[in-house]
Amino acid sequence: METIDVIDIYTICEKTYVDLNPAEFIELTNHEITDKFFPEAPSNLEVHRTTTYNVAIFLKFDKVDSVNFNKKTHKSKVVESGPALTSQLCLVFKNEWSRIQNYINFYKRVHGVNRFLLYDNNSTEPPLTEIVERDDVIYIPWLIPYKHTLKGKTRLAADYTGPDEIITGQNSAYSHALKKYSDATWTVLLDTDEFVVRRSYGPSLNSILEQTNPSTDTLILRGFWAGCNKFNKNEIYLNLRKISRRGVNFCMNKLILRTSQHVFTDCIHRAYPTQGNSVMLGYDKGIYFFHLRTLSEKRQERCDCTMYCRQSDRSLIESWHH
Repeated sequence: METIDVIDIYTICEKTYVDLNPAEFIELTNHEITDKFFPEAPSNLEVHRTTTYNVAIFLKFDKVDSVNFNKKTHKSKVVESGPALTSQLCLVFKNEWSRIQNYINFYKRVHGVNRFLLYDNNSTEPPLTEIVERDDVIYIPWLIPYKHTLKGKTRLAADYTGPDEIITGQNSAYSHALKKYSDATWTVLLDTDEFVVRRSYGPSLNSILEQTNPSTDTLILRGFWAGCNKFNKNEIYLNLRKISRRGVNFCMNKLILRTSQHVFTDCIHRAYPTQGNSVMLGYDKGIYFFHLRTLSEKRQERCDCTMYCRQSDRSLIESWHH
């Protein structure tokens, strides 16, 4: 497979952006990257990169029609903004088409999410036509490796602080989404097995976003295991019964970002600081998500939320049938 250096190049509001494959450029300094333009670098060139193990790198400069970078000519596509949207959900996945139809339907019906950005990270399964042709879906083949092992760590750019193995596929997609699809006010970052609860008395996610104070740039969702490869089935069921003690079973944060104020995430579970406020959504009031990976996947058994919804904690079943 041909090595990809430039993932995408596009122009928005008099600025051109170039998303780079982090695996090709993480070990170069910013100066070494800018030297790859010929015959000269574009005006007002900026190099942006994350500095943790989940890496994204992009370039920003004054609007151009095309550039010669790394001995190749790249034409820029002008991005025309569509109607303003409240929310988009960005999903990075591989070979999970069987999950995605129900997943999209859930977030559309239960939470009113306006648009879905599907970053297909080298699936061997063909995309499903009935999904990618939906009006509320944008399908983006993301043809770079999900992970990359660094080979010349002694030459790493001075501002890199992460380990030898880096994740290239996820944060680079998130960064691309936040810049290129900026007509959505909020961008939700979740995986195919993460379902945000909507209790019978609670608002949808879209309603929460519409009512969020304009000074807030980042919303933080807390997640809880409804099952994963760390727990056996009895532990999962016990976990779900302990609704008043769910805090001790916390597994991770996920982010909802005001699109105009972010170009990266930091380690994908934390947002880079902005001038606005960060707000933790109140899981004690029914705003949180369940992470649904289970042992049954290792046994190739059917696994979906219904096996948990039968338990005394009805959070998921209330959401699923809302």
